[in-house]
Amino acid sequence: KLMDLADELLNSLQQSLKNSTIYTYKSVVKNLLEFFGNKDIRIIGSSQKSFFENKHIRYTCFFNRLIDLANQKQDLNLKPIKVKKIKSKIVQDEIKPFSLDEIETILNHASGQLKTYLFIAFFTGARSNEILALRWEDLDFENNKIAIIKTRDIFGEITTPKTKRSMRYIDMLEPLKKYLLELKQTQDNDENLLGEDIREGLTA
Repeated sequence: KLMDLADELLNSLQQSLKNSTIYTYKSVVKNLLEFFGNKDIRIIGSSQKSFFENKHIRYTCFFNRLIDLANQKQDLNLKPIKVKKIKSKIVQDEIKPFSLDEIETILNHASGQLKTYLFIAFFTGARSNEILALRWEDLDFENNKIAIIKTRDIFGEITTPKTKRSMRYIDMLEPLKKYLLELKQTQDNDENLLGEDIREGLTA
């Protein structure tokens, strides 16, 4: 059955994957069960391509891992799902970044953790989960660099990025450096850059 295979696969992946990835896969399993029901995987097969064509590629990848597991356990010869992704016909609007004047206005009206978050986001382009993981030890004021070597997952835990390519150094531009140096006077060097209660501060 689909659920039995999914439970076995997830249990085997627990030690090798991050908690956030396991959480994502559990969401995939939930959606698979809601759509197909707890059926024998042989019944689902390649006749349900339309479901996978409209889903993220992770659905196809995970389902094919279930097929591999079923083939190994029951000596089957099930073929993996192969789908062609449907190209969206939606025309994307041109992205217009904020001007420096607009950025200045936004920052002048922000305060606390939100202001710090926006300052870093505007002047580095770092991802949200990377900004939320920053600590003072990641800042090199002498060489004007910010080390992006950690990330905060959906559970609020600090962990390493999924790929080594995500680990990098970003230039610390002068407006950001000035702001951070002023902020540094009010915090301990071992604190999270946005404070230890960051999640509450940003959602308040």
